[in-house]
Amino acid sequence: MANMAARSHRFAPPAPLALAPAGVGGVAPSWLERRLGSPTLRIVDVRTETRSSDASGTRLRAAGNVELRPYAHLGGPAVWNAGRERHPARRGPSALYLSGHVPGAVALDARAVLFDDDGEVVSGPELALAMSSLGVSDGHTIVLVDEGRPDAALAAAWALTRYGHRDVHVLEGGFTRWVGEGRAVSREIVRHAPASYTARAPS
Repeated sequence: MANMAARSHRFAPPAPLALAPAGVGGVAPSWLERRLGSPTLRIVDVRTETRSSDASGTRLRAAGNVELRPYAHLGGPAVWNAGRERHPARRGPSALYLSGHVPGAVALDARAVLFDDDGEVVSGPELALAMSSLGVSDGHTIVLVDEGRPDAALAAAWALTRYGHRDVHVLEGGFTRWVGEGRAVSREIVRHAPASYTARAPS
C-alpha cells in the first residue's frame, strides 16, 4: 500500500513543445487541474499590477530587458522589460492574486524578486532564498501562471532555468484561460513550509 500511495503522487512531466528549451514548455489547464494538490507540484502566480509610482510619488529608474526569443513558441514577447517602476514599500501578494488564483498557487513578483534594479537576474543565493521561502524545492515541478500573455512567467522561467531548475512550465493561456474554462478559483493566501532549494552556477 505504501508503494501504491507513493506512486499516486508522481506524474509524468508535460510533453516538450517544439523548440522548447530542455524541460521548459506549456501545460494545458486540464493537465494542471488533474494534478492540483500534488506534493511534487508548486504553482507560482506571477501576475502583478503595473504602477508608475509608489504611495510617496517616488519613481525609481527603469531597468533593462530580458531576451526571451527561445520561448517564442509559448506566445510571449521576444524581449521582456525587466524594468518596472519598482515599489520598495509594497509588501505581500498582488491585488490580482488576492482577487482570485489557481488553487494552491503562491504569489511571486518576478520583477521585484528575481531581477535587480538594473534588470539583471539576481544572484544564485538570492534566488535560492526566494524559492525556498515559497516552499519550492529542487525536486518540485514548477508551473508559472501569468495573465493571458505570459511575459513575467517566461522571464521567471528564464531565471529559474538559468540557475539549473529544469522542471519549469508555463500555464497555457494563463489565468485568463483558466477562468474562461470555468475552473476553480481560490482566494486563500497559500503559504508552504520553507524548502531546500539549490541554485546551480549558470552554465
